[in-house]
Amino acid sequence: MRHRALSPCLAIAVLLSACGSSSRPDGGGDDGAPVRVAKTRYDMANGCWALKSMAQQRWTLNQGGSYLASASSAAAAEPFFLKPTALGKYMVYGRDRSFLTGDGSAVGSSTALAEPIDWTIEGDGDSGFTLYSASEAGYLRAGDDGALTLGGSADAGSRFGFDPVGGCSAFPEIATDSQGDSFKGRGAGKPVLGFADVHVHISATDFLGGAHAGLPYSRFGVEDAIGSCAAKHGPNGTLDLVGNLYA
Repeated sequence: MRHRALSPCLAIAVLLSACGSSSRPDGGGDDGAPVRVAKTRYDMANGCWALKSMAQQRWTLNQGGSYLASASSAAAAEPFFLKPTALGKYMVYGRDRSFLTGDGSAVGSSTALAEPIDWTIEGDGDSGFTLYSASEAGYLRAGDDGALTLGGSADAGSRFGFDPVGGCSAFPEIATDSQGDSFKGRGAGKPVLGFADVHVHISATDFLGGAHAGLPYSRFGVEDAIGSCAAKHGPNGTLDLVGNLYA
């Protein structure tokens, strides 16, 4: 039942493995490897970071689902895993496995896989980054009291830095059972090398008017792509006629 929806997701997960992995969310450092530095908006992908208010010179804490720039150091701050949804866009995933999310002018945490958890990051490591919620039409900002809210335009309170830390919760992924480091290319402007399984029936989710459960891809991750098949296939797949014929 669910295995038929898994194959295209698994192929895409393998192809995207070169983009990073949550197996080392702290970005290195303990074993002598270079510590990651957020110079561009792409550097945060699949890394573990503390969010620093440039105006308050304080780092962000999660206080019961609300966020406050009040920590005196990156080590004392909430560690966020930044999972890309597109180039320069991220889900900001907290240690308690909830997401930094906008709600009107408020900012809080949520486990819902929906538009308010998708943040567009602009800027650079020198002048600071902005985080924009397209669904809520607002920029993340830290007020004079440190409380994080959303504002309609970017200002001094909307500038943030990202400091590498450890302690992030790993973002859910499909295991590939592969070993070794992924090939990361030969640099900008060079050929992209990789492989593809061309027999995964990537459009099978449209078969019989969408009778298959799950999707081959979701920018919100595999848990959103696969979800629960009970609505279409019944409890434990009891109504999956085609799947049960092949069982």
